[in-house]
Amino acid sequence: MEENHYLNPDAIKEQNLQGIIKIKLDSENLDIAENYITEFLLEEQLSSEAYDALREVMELYQYILDDMRDLNDAEIQDLMSSCGQNKEFAHKNPALQDKISLSDKSCYLRFLFF
Repeated sequence: MEENHYLNPDAIKEQNLQGIIKIKLDSENLDIAENYITEFLLEEQLSSEAYDALREVMELYQYILDDMRDLNDAEIQDLMSSCGQNKEFAHKNPALQDKISLSDKSCYLRFLFF
């Protein structure tokens, strides 16, 4: 086998990190969508049978958004665990050091505020 036929652990970790960043951005967009839905549902000036029917549909969308957020969180956990429990990963990425809590041994890559 040639050298380029092997997996590069650093490249895999970087790809996982980029995936986590994109998923966190997606979760933020889900939060924004849910806020708009909540504002619509709380609108008291709208009142009709059609609005009530639409309210029921929008409430279902809120459940879907919650499920999508849960799936994103699970995917982040999978990506974090596939990086291996390696604190050096954070040290090799100085831009992330403020966003990663190294004190938590059970979760070596906690991305709280992306």
